Amino acid sequence: MRLFTEIIDLKITALYSFMILLFSQENIKFSYQVACGIVFLGYNMHRWYLMHKEYQNRNPRNKRKRN
Repeated sequence: MRLFTEIIDLKITALYSFMILLFSQENIKFSYQVACGIVFLGYNMHRWYLMHKEYQNRNPRNKRKRN
């Protein structure tokens, strides 16, 4: 679990560094479009994940068998 949290911390640090790099550029409009695209993709991936989990909970035959 500790390794998992360290990986998440590294990803967050890398994302912040990437965003600082984008917004330090001269072309702020392009930076804004890239940031909005990242947020849009993340939002849709999260929605897909929630729908997938709901589908698995609705259909018992798709669940993994547990002992």
